[in-house]
Amino acid sequence: TADIRFIARLHKKTIISPGSKIGIEYLSNFYQTLLNHPKLHLCVLEYDNDTIIGAITVTKDLKKTNKVLQKMLFSRLIFSIIKAVLLGKVSIVELLNRIRFEQIVTNKFPQPYVTILTLFVAKSFQRKGIGKRLVREIILRLKKTLRQAQGREKILSLHVDTLTTNNKAIAFYQSIGFKKVEKI
Repeated sequence: TADIRFIARLHKKTIISPGSKIGIEYLSNFYQTLLNHPKLHLCVLEYDNDTIIGAITVTKDLKKTNKVLQKMLFSRLIFSIIKAVLLGKVSIVELLNRIRFEQIVTNKFPQPYVTILTLFVAKSFQRKGIGKRLVREIILRLKKTLRQAQGREKILSLHVDTLTTNNKAIAFYQSIGFKKVEKI
């Protein structure tokens, strides 16, 4: 639990997203929900000594993950979301745009839609190859999962989404071989 809260705080410091704006409680529940469904999600952490300095999370099926997360949102966190909206931390339009985007993506691309949910590295450790190492490790773990499933799961490709204004993230993903598929 302490690690999850630490990861949530690191996420909040490094990723600009509606989840970050809602706050630590939301992010802690988000990561706990991912960890509660290990057949659907993978997570890799990077440490410097005993301190977490980076993380990557992946879902093997975005459609299923969205359903799991929606249950979490409405059952446990609706008041945190309302509070964040009322305090002006996040707008309703921002939340609705994110939900609409995820609906478009899950209906547009092949299923199962395997995607990177989060990838972040503490600012003082960025540009040192840690993000690339995390992506390589998650790809190796996905391949291992596929071998263990003996063909029961078929993953066609690994996707990531980022804001079109996040030039740093776009350049990073392109540098490790990701290709721009579509602007939504």
